[in-house]
Amino acid sequence: MERLASASGVTKALPYRFFKNRDDVLVALQIDDTARFDARLADAMAGAVDFETRLRTLVETWMTTLDSGDDAPALQHARTANGALEAARSARIIQAVKYIADLISEGRNIERKDALLAASVLVAGSQGLAAIWRQTRRSRSALIDTFVKMALGAVDAIETKAQPVKRRRAG
Repeated sequence: MERLASASGVTKALPYRFFKNRDDVLVALQIDDTARFDARLADAMAGAVDFETRLRTLVETWMTTLDSGDDAPALQHARTANGALEAARSARIIQAVKYIADLISEGRNIERKDALLAASVLVAGSQGLAAIWRQTRRSRSALIDTFVKMALGAVDAIETKAQPVKRRRAG
């Protein structure tokens, strides 16, 4: 907390007016990063209508966020004594999986359970994509293109094997 105050150019006591401890600061940073990403994604998704465009927009927005430094590696690897940051990250992963599963379910004829599984794999794969990009600094657009093609292929494979999803009529 003292380093935070020093880096911010404020008194040692000021951070304690808003946060109990370092753990609370880290959770607040996680929440703030999440909100900024969600706002960027909502803006970017405004013109995306089909599944492929929406998936590409999601991946591009995420990679742009990584490139901007908002997704601070220090925050991603930080640990808290009370587990609050880890719980916030875990909740965010679940939220991301559900969001992507919704994109898959809305864009393709795939049952929810299969869409959730596919979304889980895509989220895990996106972590590998980020690691490759950070380590090699290969072309971001080439990595995005390959990732999107692989994701589309996986979703296509699930869709062709899935039974048609029965939709209830409103009434």
